Amino acid sequence: GEIRVSDPNWTNLVEYFNVTAEKIDVMPSGEGVSHQFLPPSQILSLSHSIGKVSTSIIDKTSVALTGYVRLDPINVGGNDCPLAGVPVNLLKSNGEVKTVISAPDGFYQFSVSQGE
Repeated sequence: GEIRVSDPNWTNLVEYFNVTAEKIDVMPSGEGVSHQFLPPSQILSLSHSIGKVSTSIIDKTSVALTGYVRLDPINVGGNDCPLAGVPVNLLKSNGEVKTVISAPDGFYQFSVSQGE
């Protein structure tokens, strides 16, 4: 993302900023998943003569891939028809297949780490 700094009291030629990345995903269950970043924070300097500075903070957290298995509403009179007990497969980058079974409401979820 991009961060813009505006400080009318900026009087020094160089200012230092502590940049910290934070993100919490709320899962359908209501559980919060806090992401882990590398580095968790950085001190950056910005001068009046250089209007831009770049940095890289990487999210090292696993992410949730979620969805629902349902019949197409067009084919069932516009109804929402979840399908329970359906195997859902995820093909990982190493060729491994991970399988989960859809819940009674058709919901499924995979946890995938970066690079998988």
